[in-house]
Amino acid sequence: MLHLRYFWCYTIKSLYSFCQTRFLKSLKFTIMNKKLPISIAFVVLSFFSLQPTICVGQEFDKFVFGLKVAPNIGWFKPQSVAIDADGVKVGLGYGLGADYYFAKNYAISVDAMISSSGGKLLLDSNTYRNSITGATELKNNIRYAYANNYLEIPISLKLRTNEIGYLTYFGTFGVQPSFLIGSKAKASGVPFPTDEKIFVNKSEYNNRDGGFYKDNINLTRLSLVISLGAEYSLGGKASLFTALKWDNGFSDVMSDKNLTNRTAYVALQLGILF
Repeated sequence: MLHLRYFWCYTIKSLYSFCQTRFLKSLKFTIMNKKLPISIAFVVLSFFSLQPTICVGQEFDKFVFGLKVAPNIGWFKPQSVAIDADGVKVGLGYGLGADYYFAKNYAISVDAMISSSGGKLLLDSNTYRNSITGATELKNNIRYAYANNYLEIPISLKLRTNEIGYLTYFGTFGVQPSFLIGSKAKASGVPFPTDEKIFVNKSEYNNRDGGFYKDNINLTRLSLVISLGAEYSLGGKASLFTALKWDNGFSDVMSDKNLTNRTAYVALQLGILF
């Protein structure tokens, strides 16, 4: 039975090499005669430059689990002229992850992270309702520093190299739905003599917003995520890893329909796989 498995493996590789040689010769003629767009040709060539990695005779760990922490630096990306980005905010994430390898160097990666991220906003002007007198007052240069806590569940395609010495390099690309757990903000400016903590999405603080700006945050967030990193083998299945992750939000984080604002952050991931 084992000999039969190796026979099929050898047959697949032989057929692949034969098709690769014949097809690339035909493709070269087509490109030289300008009958195929360069962009499409590049994709096809990239595919045929790969060697078949899914072979019945190969053995590898299909499931890999890990723990990680991820300090980050986040910022806002306002899409409305009424608000401006006013700086970055430092946050921290932690959680666990799992990789399912459907081939030796290709996996589906899913994480569950509790992460704090945010940024700073500047309002040129806004009206506020005085909680004592009830009067509406116009204020200028109001600053908000947000800290949003999310449950993040990134789902990514992971590609890694073969082990080089003790190191294995990898990259991931995917999407990340996030669910708001809680949000706080510090407001500073003329109406606030000192930095004042505001519990976002709490109705008791809405009386402060007599103007156009509502400080509420959406309960969900979607983003594209990309990471590059390396693993250091400790022997057996255990390894340490580090990665640089870029999270680029593409959904609106503000619940106010009159404003559009997105967030992004860069994180340094550190953890262990086993």
